[in-house]
Amino acid sequence: MKHFTLTFSLVFVFTTNTFAQDVAFANTNQSLLNTNPSFAGSNGGLRVQTNYQNKWPNISAGHTSVSYYASADAYVKKIKGAFALNYGTHNEAKGLLTSQNIGLTYAQHFKVNDKLKIIPSLRIAYLQRRLEGTYMLPGWYPHIVTNPKKQALDFSSGLLFQYKTFYGGVSAFHVNQPDEGLLNHSKLPVRLNVHASYNFILSEKMLVQVGGNFTSQQKFQSLQLQTNAVFFKHFICGLNFINADYFGGVLGYRHDYFSATVNYFASVSRLAGNTAGSWELALSYNLRDKDNRKKLTAFEAW
Repeated sequence: MKHFTLTFSLVFVFTTNTFAQDVAFANTNQSLLNTNPSFAGSNGGLRVQTNYQNKWPNISAGHTSVSYYASADAYVKKIKGAFALNYGTHNEAKGLLTSQNIGLTYAQHFKVNDKLKIIPSLRIAYLQRRLEGTYMLPGWYPHIVTNPKKQALDFSSGLLFQYKTFYGGVSAFHVNQPDEGLLNHSKLPVRLNVHASYNFILSEKMLVQVGGNFTSQQKFQSLQLQTNAVFFKHFICGLNFINADYFGGVLGYRHDYFSATVNYFASVSRLAGNTAGSWELALSYNLRDKDNRKKLTAFEAW
């Protein structure tokens, strides 16, 4: 039943644990703007990335976690800058708890020399949280709320350094810590990302990328190490390791204009065997000038 009554303490714990940590996609190459908004325009053209994530599908329906994320970014030569638009939605327990966000990013590309670029960025976003059901809030004046919803503006920023095929940067999401509390006042914690990656172009048809991404948000910390490769200019495979909890692989295909990848992550913690791991599907479209399409470019510049 969607309409039911819970104690304030139980709902508070549930909503706090759910929203204290942002959705993180394991395939950072296909969710660049979710890692750092300064990746806007990093391919020098137009790019669209979409992501679907299903975490722990074997757990009971009350704990399902499904997320969608889409972004579009474009580099504008006249202003040496880039614009990006992103949209994300997250669904817990088959719609019991949902969140949505839509953001607009501007990134300015400063070219220090032929090899080095520095790219700061700023994002403004609109957030919405919603909890289905009817809840009685205890206190001096107990009262009932139905389908509580919260809306807020959210600000984020990033800084990216590009030296040849090396990419390193830092980003801070929710710097204004907007109130996301559904049943009480609760600040959305700042999410800090520090990331670095390098692409080894071994031949005209083969490329290997190694990288890492460290994320910290409130009490949650995550370190992801990854290596990805492109074989015969089109076929993608990779391995990822996240903390001591997940180990996964990536398979995909990269065309001149589009790419498709599938990620599977298996839990190596005590939940292994009960969750069916986590699945991610990513599709992207890329439009660059003719010369760049002929080259085997870095993952971040594709």
